[in-house]
Amino acid sequence: MFLNILAHHKKNRSISLYFMRSGRTISKYFHECLKAMIRCQKDFWKTPLPVPEDSTDIRWKWFKTCLGALDGTHIRVKVPKQDKPRYITRKCEIATNVLGVCSQDLMFIYVLSGWERSAHDTRVLRDALSRRNGLKVPNGYYYLVDVGYSNANGFLAPFRGQHYHLNEWRNGNRHDSPQEFFNMKHSSARNVIERSFGLLKMRWAILRSPSFYDIVTQRRIIYVCCMIHNFIRREMAVDPIEEEYDRQPPVQDDEDDDYVDTIETSNEWTMWRQNLANEMWNIWRGNRSRLNMSSQATSSQSKKGGSGQNKRFWTKEEDEVLVNSLLELYHDNKWRADTGFKNGYLQKLQGMIEAKILGSGILANPHIESRINTLKKQYIVLSDALSQSGFGWNVEKMMLECDRDVFDEWAKNKRDAKALYGKPFEHYYSLGEIYGKDRALGTNAGNAEDDEEEIRGQDARVNQEGVCVDDFFEQMEMHIDFSQYEGSHVSTSDETENEYVSLAQPSPPQPPPQPPSVKQRAKHQRSAEDVANAPNNTRRKARALDDMTKKFGLITESIAAMAPKSDY
Repeated sequence: MFLNILAHHKKNRSISLYFMRSGRTISKYFHECLKAMIRCQKDFWKTPLPVPEDSTDIRWKWFKTCLGALDGTHIRVKVPKQDKPRYITRKCEIATNVLGVCSQDLMFIYVLSGWERSAHDTRVLRDALSRRNGLKVPNGYYYLVDVGYSNANGFLAPFRGQHYHLNEWRNGNRHDSPQEFFNMKHSSARNVIERSFGLLKMRWAILRSPSFYDIVTQRRIIYVCCMIHNFIRREMAVDPIEEEYDRQPPVQDDEDDDYVDTIETSNEWTMWRQNLANEMWNIWRGNRSRLNMSSQATSSQSKKGGSGQNKRFWTKEEDEVLVNSLLELYHDNKWRADTGFKNGYLQKLQGMIEAKILGSGILANPHIESRINTLKKQYIVLSDALSQSGFGWNVEKMMLECDRDVFDEWAKNKRDAKALYGKPFEHYYSLGEIYGKDRALGTNAGNAEDDEEEIRGQDARVNQEGVCVDDFFEQMEMHIDFSQYEGSHVSTSDETENEYVSLAQPSPPQPPPQPPSVKQRAKHQRSAEDVANAPNNTRRKARALDDMTKKFGLITESIAAMAPKSDY
């Protein structure tokens, strides 16, 4: 039942009809299997192994001591209505941001799921590194990442502004520089994480569409599917899903000093990447001596943009008018949407500002759009700072309060934060009202080890208390002394069953007011054995619930009798 739900994404009712079991049984044992998988999660994850020095793999021989590749993917989920703005994607879908780390053989090493879609991939990676049971990257080793991540110690990213995706090389483009050759080899090796995600979603239909469970259960389902994926690839010599995936056309697209626990760019790591690219380039050119390549290979240069040509310096008055106009649109249901504002709101803001400041010359694009993005970035930076220890907010001065050393250490790798120290930001509360609900919090994020600790803690509490929810009514029946209640009788399960059996026995003939119907005659002709073996659990539950309603005083006294044995 558990694998059927994961592989085919069937509803509880469909599974109950297929397996001839009640919906409660299906739900109970699905969650029991899910928790059992989490309890033994350490047996399913792949242990990372670095690429050896003598590797002959055509994709990985260039990247010595590399442990694998990592990337993020989006999996559609169902969340409460008030949380949807944080999970919405550019395609207007509700999805969670999942961080996956895989080895060279397409097996997952680490998975962190549950983050909101609005969270940047780098923020999710920082959270994975900062967790007690998070991702461990030993010093001297690294993972391959895409351009969405920083090229930092432990994470090797490709060169920006150069050809990278494999489809670009398939179209006949030639690599004309060490950077492009490095990007081609990097893309070929890092493609394992894309293939891993593709195989995962092909194998488990529950990951291809929003499931019917709460966000915490959906988060657990994601990495449990990754665990079973590892088990299948470990035990099966040939993975049929991989063969099917290959036939598809290509798609565009902790406190220990021995581990990397931060994402920080450095000149040493940048020079190391450049030296590695030059080394790979020289080796390739030496092996292709049959080609007379020009020694004056030049890098493709990107066209110069017009940055600074439309730059505008905003005054305090203009900022105040912009924020107040933005608040007016936010409270207007005609312009408010789940993703922020409806199309055309920039032109509406331009007209509102022009009416308040005559002759300002402020245009919707690029002036208003650029200023809103700047103010939003500053609000996000301040919001992140206030969520850290050592930071405070001065309401009178409307500015951040903290020690300079603490701020410099925190803002070391945050470009938008350096200009905010000691400067007031009058629009913090107004922008918080507009964009506060869109901020990703990561409250539902978690990995397998964290959930294993939580589940084992719940098991320990149940064992200590000795009473669980499923055994409540059984314990209640043990504490009731029915003999002391004269004139009131509560039927036990055996008596209830005998009562139904006795009802099935032929009753003494009595003159009915009307002739019995065919259905009634057929009911009285059934034998006692057939009635005893019939699935009459529904009637028994109904009778039991009716008795419990009538004898509520008995239930109250039974609970009082159980009180000395509980911790409540």
